[in-house]
Amino acid sequence: AIIVMMAVMAFSGTQFYTAYNLLDMLNSTSILLILSFGVTLTIIAGGCDLSIGGILVVSGILSIKLQDFMPMGFAILAAILFGLLVGFVNGFLSVHQKTEPFIITLGMGLLLTGVAQQLTNAHPVPAKNPAFMMIGNGDFHGVPNLVIIMAVCFALAYWLMRYTQFGRNLYAIGGDYEVARYSGIPVIRTKWLAFVISGGGAALAGVLLSSKLNTGSSIYGDLTALVVNCGVVV
Repeated sequence: AIIVMMAVMAFSGTQFYTAYNLLDMLNSTSILLILSFGVTLTIIAGGCDLSIGGILVVSGILSIKLQDFMPMGFAILAAILFGLLVGFVNGFLSVHQKTEPFIITLGMGLLLTGVAQQLTNAHPVPAKNPAFMMIGNGDFHGVPNLVIIMAVCFALAYWLMRYTQFGRNLYAIGGDYEVARYSGIPVIRTKWLAFVISGGGAALAGVLLSSKLNTGSSIYGDLTALVVNCGVVV
């Protein structure tokens, strides 16, 4: 049905297929796509990551609030490191301790949402640095920065899954965990790393979202985990 609809639109004189509109669509979905690249790794390995909404909002808030104490670059790096740390904890509980990732990551996401409420006192936190705002709203020769960053993340994710041993191991683990383990694949380390990457990707997306909106808020990630995980599965 979608293919038929798009074919009809191609001959209806619509402005849908203009470069401006396609770039605008990519720009609007870039943050969700960056989130989905990390989540894809966990789902291929037979898990899921429902904590990305919480990581998204906390990382975005941290990237703004930490700029009061350190340069912008270090604040962004600290926010991304926070996401990697949360992914590490998710992986430890889900993979190393052999618990259910659905429950662990869902609980982590709810916990981080509460942390975000506490950090902001349930109020939006505005960014004061114009350079920070330009990360998510600037462009390079007409191409939005968000689209460029998303394309780089896509290329890295594609390379990781297509051309590395790590990517092939993820497919093997998702296909049959026990067979992969008996085949000599470091199943715990590989699947654990997938959660770490997913957390880092969610943190990067949170920084970019706060930059785009020039505000950090605890309500931005309410439905993010549901939308991204369902989109990746579909």
